[in-house]
Amino acid sequence: MSARKKHVLILLSAAIVTASVFMPPVCNLLFKCGCSYLWTTAAQHCNVHHSLPPHCPWCSHGNVGYYAPFIGFILGQFLAGFLTLRLTGNLLLAAAVTVLSMLVVGLFMAYVTVHIVDYPHFVFY
Repeated sequence: MSARKKHVLILLSAAIVTASVFMPPVCNLLFKCGCSYLWTTAAQHCNVHHSLPPHCPWCSHGNVGYYAPFIGFILGQFLAGFLTLRLTGNLLLAAAVTVLSMLVVGLFMAYVTVHIVDYPHFVFY
């Protein structure tokens, strides 16, 4: 396998692992819903379990509500890292951008989600 393909796999792996581990707490940061780390309570305290709304826009829409943002995180993070790798040739920098871009990607997806489903809580308001 070529070095280029290995670098792409490293960036893709970094995006998948980061999205898998940090999506629930980022969800809580963005929507104030109660989600937490997978190794603690995950979605046990999410407002989707409350009888009255509002309900987390990602958790309340089943598999589509979960996997659409999850795939969005992976693709957005990977794209940011891949473009950094192409522009700089620096794998370490590209991996850091892949991981750190999670918040920017999350903000974008949450902004779009809040406007589609009219959810009342967002990190900025």
